[in-house]
Amino acid sequence: MASSGRRAQEIAGFIGEYVAPVLRAHGWTRSGSRFTRTTRAGDVALVRFHSASPGNQPGVAFYVDLAVVPALWRKWYVHAGSPGLVR
Repeated sequence: MASSGRRAQEIAGFIGEYVAPVLRAHGWTRSGSRFTRTTRAGDVALVRFHSASPGNQPGVAFYVDLAVVPALWRKWYVHAGSPGLVR
């Protein structure tokens, strides 16, 4: 059984070895387990990895969250004072 710390390390290792080089080669930037790419028009694409492994199961599983945030929506959202937005 892998501890939550070990699962986090294994996911980070997977991201560093397989995901980050490919995404960086295509203009993505990384912050921890989140990657972002902003277009010239201001649209933002997000990819985020997080653990999904139950504590009593062997191996490591994770989710991949994907989002595309259009610039016009971001502009409105920021203007409305909404917190937690990727800027």
